[in-house]
Amino acid sequence: MIGASRKAALLALSSPFKSAVAGINLGGGKSVIIGDNKRTDREALFRAHGRVIETLGGRYITAEDIGTSPADMEFIKLETDHVAGLLGLSGDPSPVTAYGVYVGMKAAARFRWSGDSLAGKTVAVQGAGKVAYHLMQHLHAEGASLIVTDIDEEKVRRAVQEFGTALQGASVAFFYYAGHGVQVRGANYLVPVSANPTKETDVDFQMVNADLVLRQMEGAGTQLNLLILDACRNNPLAGRGVRATGGGLAQMQAPEGTLISYATQPGNVAQDGSDGHSPYTRALANALSTPGLDLFAVFNETGLAVKKSTGGTQQPWVASSPIEGKFYFAGASNQPPTGQTPPVPAPMSGPMAALPAAPGARIASPSTATSLRLRSEKTTLSRDEAKVMIVTHDFYRAGWNDPGKSGVHQYETQVQHGALVVLDHATGLMWQRGGSGKPVQGGWQGAEQYVHELNAKGFGGFDDWRLPTLEEAMSLMTTPEEGQSRAGRSDDTKVAHLARVFEIAGAYFIWTTDLLAPGRGWVVYFMEGQCLDETLNYNAYVRAVRSLHP
Repeated sequence: MIGASRKAALLALSSPFKSAVAGINLGGGKSVIIGDNKRTDREALFRAHGRVIETLGGRYITAEDIGTSPADMEFIKLETDHVAGLLGLSGDPSPVTAYGVYVGMKAAARFRWSGDSLAGKTVAVQGAGKVAYHLMQHLHAEGASLIVTDIDEEKVRRAVQEFGTALQGASVAFFYYAGHGVQVRGANYLVPVSANPTKETDVDFQMVNADLVLRQMEGAGTQLNLLILDACRNNPLAGRGVRATGGGLAQMQAPEGTLISYATQPGNVAQDGSDGHSPYTRALANALSTPGLDLFAVFNETGLAVKKSTGGTQQPWVASSPIEGKFYFAGASNQPPTGQTPPVPAPMSGPMAALPAAPGARIASPSTATSLRLRSEKTTLSRDEAKVMIVTHDFYRAGWNDPGKSGVHQYETQVQHGALVVLDHATGLMWQRGGSGKPVQGGWQGAEQYVHELNAKGFGGFDDWRLPTLEEAMSLMTTPEEGQSRAGRSDDTKVAHLARVFEIAGAYFIWTTDLLAPGRGWVVYFMEGQCLDETLNYNAYVRAVRSLHP
């Protein structure tokens, strides 16, 4: 009771600050009803609350919040006019709140990654309430991958159900669960923290059968399904009427194209760990982020690491059906790992479902896996945002990031339908090897017209060439040691910051599709190792690019 009152007081204290930030001439307050949220006499409860609010004479206006609904506000309306969030008026604020969070996330992404797209990003949502549900809709529609957790078993079921719907059209499905699991009559059940069974038959209503997840995956038609269960723990419900039929979990049959990974052998019990992370989760996090490890190598390395850290007492287990092709979590690069230990995600209470991005994921083979993903959509970048992007990717740029290494590329020169092109398997891009050969007249619009004409002619057999983004163009920038000589020029003792696989004379400085502000755009200068903003009537070269895997 004291804790709830204190939290209400802290919420009330924060409200005036929120109003001040928003420029609203209001104070703030908070009312909290302490009781059972599932009681049936809600009308009497909220009408009593309305009578209390009426005694304040308009100094306090209430509205819907956690655990309430517009219908509850209608009950309050019967006793006082000082209420908002009514049916047919402002109503449920959660969609608007969620949209505000979504826009805030895009602003943060723009600052961190030089573009506000959340496509391909992984977002963890802790608590699948009303605001979170609407937020997940926005994120999934944009192509973000979602990790969702909640202590409420009903919300877990809803997440699993929507997980199956979201899988339609995707190539890869990934479900990860860390927590308690029990084996009852040969079936494996995932245990929400809110589960409180009193008899064995309660498991079907209060827990999640792991076979349900497999059925959702199997019915979605995905090429690859991954089910990871770090749930082989002691039975937490012993003594409460639920008698597990064996220690740990039972072995499950993997459907076609499916890999199931257990933290230990079926029927055995896994360790929880002493630092907040189980030995299995820590080892898996390390293996997932190691470039060059394919699907089976990731789980083999995980198993070896767990066996070593537990002195052989715990050995992870994998059940799999035949899987076609190769799949890499961190790219197919053959570069050795840096030796740094990646951070382990913070532990989450309750079941967790990993929801896929919107349709479009691909299973990569070694020849097509990309280890450096670059933004391909046009955007507007300030100078500070451009600096952040360059430093984040460790691109070389004289004066801004002189220590930059610009990453490892996998260049391959080809002749496609009589045209010389350069494939970069590290970024998944195809470039003109030479470029326009001379500055294109007409400024930035002239550059766009040049690309339009390339597509009309089917240059290299393709019609989807485009101007590169600043991010893509800067990926070509090399360090002075890796550049090529300015042969034939009066200052040929210096180098051009462009890999020798490209013809430097074809495009000394190139337009990008990105803008700084209305009337100004970004140009990359390979001779000077810089990127600068120029007016849109500036005449620069063009080196067109296209995505290998759109």
